[in-house]
Amino acid sequence: MRKPTEDITPETLDLQQLFVEHNYPDAVIYGHALEGNYHFIINQSLSTDEEVARYHRLIEEVAELVVDKYDGSLKAEHGTGRNMAPFVEREWGAKAYEMMCRVKRAFDSENLLNPGVIFNDDKECYLKNFKQLPILHPADDASEDVIRNRIEIYRQQTAIVADYYTKQQKYSAINGLGTMDEVFERLCQVIDQKR
Repeated sequence: MRKPTEDITPETLDLQQLFVEHNYPDAVIYGHALEGNYHFIINQSLSTDEEVARYHRLIEEVAELVVDKYDGSLKAEHGTGRNMAPFVEREWGAKAYEMMCRVKRAFDSENLLNPGVIFNDDKECYLKNFKQLPILHPADDASEDVIRNRIEIYRQQTAIVADYYTKQQKYSAINGLGTMDEVFERLCQVIDQKR
């Protein structure tokens, strides 16, 4: 959410109320409040139709809250992406949206560059093709092999991001803990010590 304002308390309280109404008790709001810009994280399995419907209702109401009630933006420095693509026209208006689509077609007439990421005719694209992550259980409930396997899956999933940051010379440590490989190696050592 991005709202140019000195006080975003009402917006924050309304967003917290949506989390309560939609049963997201562990939702976290974080970001850049002094800039009128924050994000939220929800923890949810999207493996059933009921959970997808709950997520759908939440996002629709978030869009209504941010765009319609507070005249804010659904994204800030992180860009649009497929999750917010269906709401770009709502946020910017039909005229501006059509102009943006015309510019996109002028430079990418075959729609090869990030198709559907900002401009998407499928208004439910954010409800499809979810990336499923492994569900982690307490270490007491899992064998060491299962834990090692989950760590390896996570390592593979984050390798692309870590590689990007390394190449950009922006990533050399995680909060002073060392490189990704060093952190994962320490996790494996902790597991070995539990044997």
